[in-house]
Amino acid sequence: DINSGPLPNTADWTEHAEPLPRPPDDELANPIVNQTIHDNPHLFNVSTPINIDLFEELLATHPNQPFVRSVVVGLREGFWPCADTCQDDYPTTHD
Repeated sequence: DINSGPLPNTADWTEHAEPLPRPPDDELANPIVNQTIHDNPHLFNVSTPINIDLFEELLATHPNQPFVRSVVVGLREGFWPCADTCQDDYPTTHD
C-alpha cells in the first residue's frame, strides 16, 4: 500500500528492479527494421552526456548487476521500450 509508509528512494529501488527490457527477438529479426537502421544510421545515433565506462566502473559492486548491465546496454545501444513495429493498422513503411 503506497500510503502505509515512506516511498523508497531511487537508489533503493535499483537494488530490486528488474532489468530493463530488450527489444523483442522478432523486432531484431525484422528485415524492414534492420534495413531502415542500416540505410539511415544518422536517425539512430545514440548520444548521452554520461561517461558510460565510468558509470559502469562506479557500479561494478552494485548488488543488482542484471539491472546495471541492462542500463549500460541501453546507454550504449539505445532504449527500445515496448518496441512493436508490427501493428496491423500501421503501414510497413512511410516514405
